[in-house]
Amino acid sequence: MDSVRFGRALGKGARAAAKGLFEAVDAVASPNPNPPKPMPQTGSRAPQGTVQQTIKTVSQGAAAYRQQKKAVAGEAGRLGRSLLAPFARAGKALWLEVTGVFYAIFALFFVNYAWRLRGAARAAAGNSVDHQHFFAALAAAVVFVYFTLTSFVRARRIQRRR
Repeated sequence: MDSVRFGRALGKGARAAAKGLFEAVDAVASPNPNPPKPMPQTGSRAPQGTVQQTIKTVSQGAAAYRQQKKAVAGEAGRLGRSLLAPFARAGKALWLEVTGVFYAIFALFFVNYAWRLRGAARAAAGNSVDHQHFFAALAAAVVFVYFTLTSFVRARRIQRRR
């Protein structure tokens, strides 16, 4: 950009800024076209009937405010339940599924332990320690399989419920 064009652009910008500044100063210095209305001066005391009406109006307004506040609180509760209930249900179902997976891991651990002890339990004639460990591992595996299944069934019921 050459110096002439730059000077013209700068001059136009400076003139526009100055014009805007002068308009702003004029607007601030001009009187308010809508002045506030003066408050009426009252005597030293208001008549008794006006005070009773004022008290009645204020008490009605307070009662209406309390009723509206109660209604708003009720609606806020409904909103919270409608927004949070699906997340709570999904979170509970997810928690049951995660615990079911952990129960399944423990069940597999006990099944593996029982599988390794099965040969020793067959060879033992009756009350050997390996025989007792085999049945204890088998019982623990059955208990954890039960926990796994019930956890997944409960999660499925929660997911289907509306």
